[in-house]
Amino acid sequence: MYYLHNQLNTQTMLHSKITLLTLLSTVVRAVDVRLLTFTDGESALLPSYSWSAGGMVNGFRSFATHVENVRSTATEPAFLLSAGDNFLSGLVVATGNSQTPVRYLDAELLSLLSVDASAVGNHEFDNGPAYAADFLEAFNTTHLSANLIVDGDSDLLALKTTGRLASRAVLHRDGVSIGVVGVITEALASITQLGETVSVVYPTNGYTPSVNAATIAAIQDEIDALTSVNIDKVVLLSHNQDPLVDLDMIPRISGVDVLVSGGGSQFTTQQKAAGATDADGFPVVLVSSEHGYVELANVVVSFDTQGHVTGSTQVGVNTASPATNVTLPYDAQITSVIDVIDAFQTSLENEIIGITDVTYDTTREIVRRKRSAMGTVAADAHSSAWCSPHALGRNAIQESCILQQLVDCQAENHITCPDNCQTGNPIVVGHQNGGGIRAQHVVPAGSNLSVKIVMDDFPFDNEVSVARGTTYAELWAFVQHGLSGGGSGSFGQLSSDVFIVHDNYVLRSIYVFVCNAWRLATTDDTFIVVGNSFVLGGGDGYPSVGTDQVDMNIRTGAPTSYAQSVIDFVQGALSGTIPTKYAESNVVDLTFNDGALLGGWTVGFTPLPEAIRCAERRQKYSMRGCCA
Repeated sequence: MYYLHNQLNTQTMLHSKITLLTLLSTVVRAVDVRLLTFTDGESALLPSYSWSAGGMVNGFRSFATHVENVRSTATEPAFLLSAGDNFLSGLVVATGNSQTPVRYLDAELLSLLSVDASAVGNHEFDNGPAYAADFLEAFNTTHLSANLIVDGDSDLLALKTTGRLASRAVLHRDGVSIGVVGVITEALASITQLGETVSVVYPTNGYTPSVNAATIAAIQDEIDALTSVNIDKVVLLSHNQDPLVDLDMIPRISGVDVLVSGGGSQFTTQQKAAGATDADGFPVVLVSSEHGYVELANVVVSFDTQGHVTGSTQVGVNTASPATNVTLPYDAQITSVIDVIDAFQTSLENEIIGITDVTYDTTREIVRRKRSAMGTVAADAHSSAWCSPHALGRNAIQESCILQQLVDCQAENHITCPDNCQTGNPIVVGHQNGGGIRAQHVVPAGSNLSVKIVMDDFPFDNEVSVARGTTYAELWAFVQHGLSGGGSGSFGQLSSDVFIVHDNYVLRSIYVFVCNAWRLATTDDTFIVVGNSFVLGGGDGYPSVGTDQVDMNIRTGAPTSYAQSVIDFVQGALSGTIPTKYAESNVVDLTFNDGALLGGWTVGFTPLPEAIRCAERRQKYSMRGCCA
């Protein structure tokens, strides 16, 4: 059993003399505690290929067998904890939404595990606060975050009232009590969809390497409330998304014994072995694990009579294959949920939208670090959707908006289209952030492309959105932000009619393909940026662009999702085939790096004129002519 606490009521444990006596009895002896932790399950419920595991994994059922196996053999009090991101918007969520009533399938399965407590992750808010509240209610555990502010949201506030959502919790098992506190990234508003009703104690616009003092104070308040009632073994579930941020945070906090890191990469073996120390110089155990139900952290922590760590052992249990000789008492419930997901996904897999003549690669290292084939396809899809409200059948490749049948634009009152090719203004620029491409598929050239693959890769509840009246200065800042995000979700993928030159990821030039020719974009130009609603709403820290932003309503009834935009583009403008001109070698921007000229010269499938190449070379290498 465990008792819940929140920051508004720090004395609720004193309601019972029996409870107090029980607590006092637990601090006078040395004890070992077993912590089973996991993070970022992100709806990886079905057997699938895992890039982090380097092979096929068996999903949630396999993971559950290892949880039960360790529990059944543990000789210490064992607690099961999650560091957050307990679902990811995508096919599993779509399956649940297709049911009547709506089902929260991740929550149904996780509830079977009897998770003792969980941090709140950023992906819990990817479908907005209302969906987050429903999911947290459906997942039967205590959801923790010391720095999350939900007082403006009635649904989430109700969960605080019932204790489903809290800042801290006390867990009791076999005569041992531990305290657990949660913390979520300060960049929450810039990486998910909070709306106007949810915030954090100290919000930041994007990644920062160190948490603010206000966040530290919020965590410390919760730890102090625990120690004030003699809870001297404290676990901090962190969803800061970066173990380096966690390492910076630990020496600034007193009273924390174990930190479980979630939302980002893992601590190295060396970092785990070395551990850390808190603000008072006491040791802190560092815990992390691989994402997607492929690893269970199995940690035994030894405490002295004062509740300080005296030692620990940590093993990462590979859960890719089921544990042997384990019978799950809830196996039938798992099968029931998996069957529903399988049936829904099979129907989407059988819905073929076309074929790809290029390798369809959406792995993270591709879409978050360089101009990519599928990133360009997506950006072209969004651009094409704007330029033609009836995009099906329209071939927009290598064309700017003014070269198409612009009467469609005028008829829909979208923009006032120019009637000549003097400037090509307003110039349409398509955009897609790398973080919005998720599933890490590698589909060989010559393969069929299904609705399932596209929905898996473009899973979020994002719509195609348009920023009209964008200035050159705004576009420059927007493109530079995406360029600077190499390796992160903010990395920008651009449409095929935009070509950029950068020097070690510092933007130097923007070229646009208008009126059947490449030319340098200038301050005289105006632009229409078409992308997903998350980015154009300031997500991933993107700067604001344009004076008029709208979500498109290409279909009757609702704005077009960014996944549907890609589906329409492949079926329509591309006539069911992603052509070879979208190969990676054809969408490389011009890169200067350490005095060497790298990368290709072709983008948008039209060679950059030699005069432009020469001008860029001369600008970079002013002391050496490179062409006539």
